[in-house]
Amino acid sequence: MPRMTDDRTVTISHRLLPKADLISKRDPLKKHMDTIESIDQSLMTLANNIIVGENQQGEIAETMLKETSLYQTNCDNLLEQIRHEITRAALSLDTQVDNMKTQPITLTFKSKAID
Repeated sequence: MPRMTDDRTVTISHRLLPKADLISKRDPLKKHMDTIESIDQSLMTLANNIIVGENQQGEIAETMLKETSLYQTNCDNLLEQIRHEITRAALSLDTQVDNMKTQPITLTFKSKAID
């Protein structure tokens, strides 16, 4: 009886390179964010010292204090949003690079029936 052969194909995913944590790529950006936050805090402290520390009174002083506080809140919110976006971008980079390190491999071979 003749032997029958079939072509068989198997596809697997293979990691070509080890996974590397790229989350640390956000650290230089976070360092700059910390610098900006420090400068903002210094500006707010200086403004408050001028308005409150020198016993400024009246509508103009109250408005300046209110606007300074609002500005500080907006800056804090913006910095927090940027920190979140930096983390999101670093995670996305990590995922994209990791996906490129894994490639599909397709093996085609002949299979013989055993009598």
